[in-house]
Amino acid sequence: MSLVSVAALLPACAGGPVFETALTRVVRRNGMQDDRPITVTAATNAWQTLIRRRTLIIPPAQILVVGGGGGGGGSTGGGGGGGGVTYQTNVTIASGSYTVVVGAGGIGFATSAAGTSGSSSSFTGILALGGGGGAATAAGGITFPGLSGGSGGGGCSFGGGTSTPGSGTAGQGFNGAPAAALNSGGSGGGGAGGAGMFTGTGGSGLACSIPGTSTYYGGGGGGSNPSTSYGSPGGLGGGGTASVNNGSNGTNGLGGGGGGGWYWPSSGSAKGGDGGGGTVIIRYPTTGIASSGGTVSTVGGTDTMHVFNTAGTFTFTAP
Repeated sequence: MSLVSVAALLPACAGGPVFETALTRVVRRNGMQDDRPITVTAATNAWQTLIRRRTLIIPPAQILVVGGGGGGGGSTGGGGGGGGVTYQTNVTIASGSYTVVVGAGGIGFATSAAGTSGSSSSFTGILALGGGGGAATAAGGITFPGLSGGSGGGGCSFGGGTSTPGSGTAGQGFNGAPAAALNSGGSGGGGAGGAGMFTGTGGSGLACSIPGTSTYYGGGGGGSNPSTSYGSPGGLGGGGTASVNNGSNGTNGLGGGGGGGWYWPSSGSAKGGDGGGGTVIIRYPTTGIASSGGTVSTVGGTDTMHVFNTAGTFTFTAP
């Protein structure tokens, strides 16, 4: 086994300090770690490599994970809750391959039923819950409560029945709004940045600049509230708009805005909007490492960004 002098190795480590103990030295350069257990010989002070395995670490990364939005409720439905939003900085990612889970949006129905909740998204243990489905009512005062999730689905009241809203999850989103009064129609779903409104407007999503510009994620869907002619807007961040006809869907790729609730007039029915799909974004300072997965781009001239709007695999390979 050959010996390599310390002097010969130092040029490769330029730009970062060398930390050592009596038997092990750890080289850190360009924000990455290169661990090589070695033996120091007293005669030559040389490095004898005993294990050639190297584990490199991506420079501190930003991670955004957003769940799928909840579907809008049917029959004077409340708006679907926006997908939960989790944002972390200074995340350490070691070399290897990682599964990326991106939650789908929930479904809005054209019958008297609450919308289904969106699915959760995750990456390396960072989790964002799907938004809760919007509430609904049926003839005879039958109620279908809004569902809880990352953000809660909006409540509603019609035909003598009142359906409660869903709750949001602390740190990910806010509650859906309750009905304003008996027979007042649907209320707004909660958003990642604010609660839904009893007037029907969906809660605002959460603004994040990870893609290079400030973008809202996880807006709540609008509820079918008569005070807005059943057309309450969704919250910033992809929330769908309610309508006397079909409610609009939450926006895919913008992070799972909740689907808009709808109103069922006596002359027919209309469908609640589906929730928008979630997203996972990974951003880190560009280095000489090889990485793949999702849609890859350069941000700000200095960072590499991977965007996953569907499930996939993120891979980081040591050079």
